[in-house]
Amino acid sequence: MIFGGNSSWGQSFVQLSAPNIPSDTLSDSVAGRRKLPVWVPWATVIGVHTAMGIVLYVTWYRNYTLTRFHFFDDLGEWLQMDKVGHVYSGYWMAWEYRALFPDYPEFAPWFSVLSMSTIEILDGFAKKWGFSVWDMLSNMAGAALAYWQFRTGARYPILKWGWFPPSYPPDPDVQRRVRKLYGESLLIRLLKDYNAQSYWVAVPVRWAWRGAPSWLLVTLGYSADGVLGGFENVWTEDGRVYDYRWLPRTRQFFLSLDVDWRVFGEKQIFTFLNSVRVPFPGLEARVFEDGRVMWYLRWVVM
Repeated sequence: MIFGGNSSWGQSFVQLSAPNIPSDTLSDSVAGRRKLPVWVPWATVIGVHTAMGIVLYVTWYRNYTLTRFHFFDDLGEWLQMDKVGHVYSGYWMAWEYRALFPDYPEFAPWFSVLSMSTIEILDGFAKKWGFSVWDMLSNMAGAALAYWQFRTGARYPILKWGWFPPSYPPDPDVQRRVRKLYGESLLIRLLKDYNAQSYWVAVPVRWAWRGAPSWLLVTLGYSADGVLGGFENVWTEDGRVYDYRWLPRTRQFFLSLDVDWRVFGEKQIFTFLNSVRVPFPGLEARVFEDGRVMWYLRWVVM
């Protein structure tokens, strides 16, 4: 979804020309865009929902033991990186559906939640996991933010995603654990490695300083480091317990800058670029589990 699901969002934006409309809003108009036959959006919704279920089951869930539908409280896992990712996904998927149904914006958040619920329902039947109410609430929060924006015309905040390969200890047990948790290929690592991902909320610098360039954004980011397990860095493999609690699990908070590519045009390429973090220098606050905080000035923050 990160690399392919955002492209049509740009079709829903038009240039603002009315003098009484602020420059930081978007128009809800769909003027100048050729409408699709009425059956195409509905077929797309059904197709996406069905395809997600089939692909997820064949490539992932059938390799694990399935059981009765049950719930699982995973709020404390992964330093909440998965929950932030669900907000981001729900947000951008809602905009994708918004482009399919330009005359019915109220459909978009529901379809976003419906598509994302495919994963949650399959989790509910997996013995190793379970249906997460917190994941569903996160999906809904992202979809709700998108819905609020295209109903009110607000262009901000923008949610962005960043990725930078983490530095893991050379310990062979850690390396094997990383491959098992987060995959070996770059594509899988892009989607699964919580230690590499970062999520950002961006608003214009002009909100605080009128003289700033219109394309310049200030961003708040969140990431994690040292995460080798859901709740703690202890795991069991082939009957052996691996205890790596000496490896600190830390939350990372960032303050940096970014670019609003829509200033340069409303084409699809600019919409795609707007969903991805632009490297900039920034300030990092690293928060350890024992409450210690360390500050860093980073020359490049992804």
